[in-house]
Amino acid sequence: MANNTFKYPNSTSPTLTLTFDTKGHLVDGSDFILRPNQKTGLSKGGTRYSESFGANKQVHQFTFIVPITKVSSETDQADVVTFFATVLGAVESFAWTDQGGTERTVRCINDELTFRTLQNAPKYRKCTLLLETQ
Repeated sequence: MANNTFKYPNSTSPTLTLTFDTKGHLVDGSDFILRPNQKTGLSKGGTRYSESFGANKQVHQFTFIVPITKVSSETDQADVVTFFATVLGAVESFAWTDQGGTERTVRCINDELTFRTLQNAPKYRKCTLLLETQ
């Protein structure tokens, strides 16, 4: 099984790269979410409505574990923070190659990145990204 990589701005000429060791640092794999591109609500009269804004969005939930400080050449928390400060959250897209070798152009659509310290491994933190396919 290959590693997961993020490359910005693209995979052919990246200026920033993150590599996640699939064996030790990928928690749940990549869950797939199909998000309808619509707004739904309830009218004042109690009628349910839905307004479509075009094609559905494909979102991948990507959960990983990184060390708080660099242990070797592996990606650490500071590398992740630098990467997403550069891509400006959802402003810039980047290339993601998953452990199966599939490459996608994605944007990180999280409002914030939360790094949770692991109770059984206090030198590591877990984070979940929502990656929307472009």
